[in-house]
Amino acid sequence: MSTSSVAIATGFGKTKSLEILNKLVDNGHLQKIGSGRVTKYTLI
Repeated sequence: MSTSSVAIATGFGKTKSLEILNKLVDNGHLQKIGSGRVTKYTLI
């Protein structure tokens, strides 16, 4: 999933979605793949 897809699904903006995704990565729930515009997130 991407930041944009999370923003669309939740109704949050991209910045808020990115904050949430980063917290989930930090807590070990998601894995971050790539960097920059091509960053994707997957469940662990």
